Amino acid sequence: MSSYFDKLPNLAPLKTKTAAQPGAFDPYAFLSVREEPQAPEERFKEARSLLISEPHTALKYLESAANEEHAASLDLLGMLYATGELLEKNEKRAAELFRKAAVLGESRAKFHLAMALREGFGTQKNLQESFAWLRIAAREKFPEAIFALAEAYDLGIGTEKNPEIAERFFSEAAFKGEKRAVERMIRLSSQGPMPNPRLCLRWLFKGAEAKIPYCLLAIARYWLEHRTPAVEKALGLLEEGALIEDIACLNELSAFWSSGRFAPKDYVSAVVYAHMAATRSDWRAQRHLEKLRKTAHREELMEAAAIASMPSSEEVVAALIKRRQKRAA
Repeated sequence: MSSYFDKLPNLAPLKTKTAAQPGAFDPYAFLSVREEPQAPEERFKEARSLLISEPHTALKYLESAANEEHAASLDLLGMLYATGELLEKNEKRAAELFRKAAVLGESRAKFHLAMALREGFGTQKNLQESFAWLRIAAREKFPEAIFALAEAYDLGIGTEKNPEIAERFFSEAAFKGEKRAVERMIRLSSQGPMPNPRLCLRWLFKGAEAKIPYCLLAIARYWLEHRTPAVEKALGLLEEGALIEDIACLNELSAFWSSGRFAPKDYVSAVVYAHMAATRSDWRAQRHLEKLRKTAHREELMEAAAIASMPSSEEVVAALIKRRQKRAA
C-alpha cells in the first residue's frame, strides 16, 4: 500500500514551485477591477479560481477565510502545506490545519487527518484514531474515505481484519466512482476465482464514467463491435482518452480514422492523433505515422500540421471534434 502523501495531486501546477511572497506586487491583480469577496465562503471560492493565475491573491483570501475558521479554507491551506505548492512544505502545519478543519466538520479534512494519522504525516502515528476519523468521513459518503476504510478492514489497519466488511466498502467506493475501487472490482470480476464477464462489463462502464483510460478504450471498442455499432458513443469515449493524452486511445483514434471501417477515411485526424501518440515516445505510433505521411495528400498533411501545432492537447482535440462535426453536417 503506497503512501497517500507521497502521491498528492498538483493543486496549482505552476512552472516553478517557489514559496509565495505575500507582499510581492502583482501588477495584474492591481489592475484587475473586481469587488473584494466579503464572506469566507466567497473568499474560498475566489481563492480556488485564482490558485494558478493569481497565487498571491489566492493565498490572501484563503488565509483570511481560514482566520475566520472557514473549514474548507483551512483544509485547502493544509493541502498547500502538505504538497509544498505556493507555500513552503510543512507537514506539521498541514496536519494541524487538517485537524482544525476536521473538528469544524469538513469531510475532506476528516479524510486527510485520518491519512496523516495513519502514516505519521506531520503528527504522531495513531492507527486507532485514524480509523475513527475514516469511519466518520466514510459516513459522509466521501469516496476516498470509503476506499481507505475498506483498506483498513482488509489489512487490519487500526481495527481487526474483516474481509466481508472490506468488500462491502470496496463495492460502495466503486459505485461512487473511486478509481482504485473500480479497478479492483474489474480485476475481481475478470481474474478472480469466479470470473463474471457481465459484471466485469458493468464495472468497465463505471470505469469509463470515472475516465479510467483502459476503461474508456474497452467500452469504445464494445460500442464499435456492438450488433449495431454506436460510432458517436465510441468516438466520444476515445476523445475523452485523447484529452488526458492516453496513448492507447490516441492510437485507436488514428487507426479509426485511417481504416475507413466505421466512417469515411480522414487522414488529417489520423495523422494528428498518431503524431500526439508518437511525441509521447510510442514506437507503434511512430511507425503508423510514417505510413500515413506516405499515404496522405500534401494538403492533408499541411492541415494536420497546423492543428497539431496548437499549444495544448485540449485545443488540438477540440479542433478535431469541431472538424468532425462540420464534416458530418
